[in-house]
Amino acid sequence: MMTNKFTLRIGTTLALVSLMAGTFTTASTAGASAPHKTASYPTLTQLKADIVTAGQSNNAPDFTKSIPPLSQDNSAVMPQNHQQCFSNGSIPSDPATTCGFGDLTSKQMIFMFGDSQVAQWIPSFNQIGINLHFKIVYLAKPECPPWAPHFPNSGTVCSNFQSSVIALANKWKPMFVMPVGLETTAANQVGWTNIRLAFAATIKDLKPSGAKIILIGSIPHSSPGQDPTICPVVYPTNIQKCERTPQQNASTTIREVAAAMHVTFLDIIPLFCTTTICPIYAAGPDGNHLMYFNYAHMDRQYAAWVSSALQTLVAPYLALNVPVPSPWLPQGPLVASVSSSSATGGTSVPVSVKGGDGNGQLTLSATGTGCVVHGLSVTGPSGSTCVVVATKAGSYAYGTATSAPVSVTFHRANG
Repeated sequence: MMTNKFTLRIGTTLALVSLMAGTFTTASTAGASAPHKTASYPTLTQLKADIVTAGQSNNAPDFTKSIPPLSQDNSAVMPQNHQQCFSNGSIPSDPATTCGFGDLTSKQMIFMFGDSQVAQWIPSFNQIGINLHFKIVYLAKPECPPWAPHFPNSGTVCSNFQSSVIALANKWKPMFVMPVGLETTAANQVGWTNIRLAFAATIKDLKPSGAKIILIGSIPHSSPGQDPTICPVVYPTNIQKCERTPQQNASTTIREVAAAMHVTFLDIIPLFCTTTICPIYAAGPDGNHLMYFNYAHMDRQYAAWVSSALQTLVAPYLALNVPVPSPWLPQGPLVASVSSSSATGGTSVPVSVKGGDGNGQLTLSATGTGCVVHGLSVTGPSGSTCVVVATKAGSYAYGTATSAPVSVTFHRANG
């Protein structure tokens, strides 16, 4: 009986739009989820600890008692007005009202648009808007990312929809605009050139809005065959088969766009992953919180539950005069060492370099009188001390890493 429920769920979730249209008909029949007090949600520090706890276990918890139960259908989009603002793929006559969340009385607007990836964040931003006094407005179309107007083969309907949404942003002139779409480039892959160019063009299109642009990284996601709502049933004693790593979901292309266009990139990986693994639930003190509705979308309850932690991540950027942060992931520690800290003048001393991430080029630099670097070695004249620093260039989603300095003192040969 359990298996039938799980099968039914995955069969419907792969057709997200049809499911939502069939489950929720109007706002009056479902209603928006009532906002919770922030105190009932974990802080970012608490959430990170809960994710670490979940990531340490290889046995699946009892998902019939998780929050929500694995068999419960909690689609990724808030039920309130989901058809008008998302499923229909059209723009209602009064979008700022129909598709408004958060503090509806506020004059400060955060406008979010894209595909189902932005729709899934509304439970979080609804609460953030209430807490920080922003009106949240969103418009989305299934499988229609924000870069559609400039992306090959987007289709006329999709391209026209997003072009109309961009025109609204330029008309409304909100404080912040957050275009969101699913991007699957991992840390060990080259960025997708077509997406990068198309997304950059969309950001240029938004310039008349005068808004500050914030790009949100994609959530961890798997292939449909590894759906996190089915996988733990297949591997109950080896749940790590169902888990991902943050490097597999690095949003490399979106980071590239943020760097090229000098806009803010919001890395949401801390809401889902440790530095090494992305479990499919968080082990909270009140129970195990299931993260996913399907292989590429959050569970709606989880989206609301992490709102306080997300607020900690995004709040520093919700001001117009905040410097744009680097979008790149920090590399692991880069450690340089020398075979000997003392050598005869004119000899070549090898330098070993370990650590870092990615496959960026390793280079050495040396300071000191007469010091010269040759590949991964250093030499200097008698009487000099050479201070050597190793650098690993950024690659894919990683930024540049630099080692602590190491020294070699060169002396005269004996005799």
